Amino acid sequence: MNKNIVKLIFLTSVLFLFIGGCTKELEEKVAELEKEKQELALEAEAKEKYVEEVVGAINEIQSNLDTIRVRESIISKASTGIEKRGVSEAEAIKRTILSDISDIDSYLQENKKKVSSLQKKMQQYRYRVSSLEKMVENLQNTISQKEMEIAYLKEEISSLNVKVAALETTIRQKERVIQQKEEEINEVYYIIGDWEQLKEKGVIEDQGGFLWFGKTTVATKDFDLTKFTKVSAEATSMIQINHPLSQVELLTSHSKDSYEIKKDGENASVLQIKDAKEFWKKAKCLVILLN
Repeated sequence: MNKNIVKLIFLTSVLFLFIGGCTKELEEKVAELEKEKQELALEAEAKEKYVEEVVGAINEIQSNLDTIRVRESIISKASTGIEKRGVSEAEAIKRTILSDISDIDSYLQENKKKVSSLQKKMQQYRYRVSSLEKMVENLQNTISQKEMEIAYLKEEISSLNVKVAALETTIRQKERVIQQKEEEINEVYYIIGDWEQLKEKGVIEDQGGFLWFGKTTVATKDFDLTKFTKVSAEATSMIQINHPLSQVELLTSHSKDSYEIKKDGENASVLQIKDAKEFWKKAKCLVILLN
């Protein structure tokens, strides 16, 4: 065999062996790169999922904090000027405020649990995301500040209780004064008697005439109310007179349309007051003379 041919065959065999070895090494390198690519893809997916979970939790916490701010604003407006309102309204406002504070407490406790869970998750995660860690830190500071504000609001509620109690006292005092004034306005007096009885009590006097002729009996301008019977104008619709109708005379001025004197048996009569307001309008004291 020609030496050149043998040499050519040898070189060809060596070349094929070299190419085969390179191909195997290249395939192994490609497989390794493909594995790294898959690992990076899984890692990127896990990191994306982690970020989404953290951001979602942060958004929930922030939403709760926004709700708390709204409740705080409502409480602030409701408690303003409460001492100027009625007792029932003040009590209703106080109940609403206490309910709002209870809700805020619940939101804060829920937020604290969420933040604590987030912090544990972030500590366990093998990568650091500084921007998310800063956001969670800010949320924790905000929650701590809100807890202080709620503690202050609870102190304000104690003050509110004092204000409501003072308001109740003030209103009761005003109601007593009003009631007293109404009773005083509604107080009227009457007295019934013959000439000698009324004269002795200083309720009547004679005017005009000469000696016993032409004199007129009238009610005096200044008499002692303790001699009279005190009644309520609203509650008194009739006055019993134990004397015949023909011998009954009113010495004080009262609107004729506001009353009527009726016979009540053989030797008695009754003064029927048809319009109390009009009857007592001209005189708060009624003097009935029995002739």
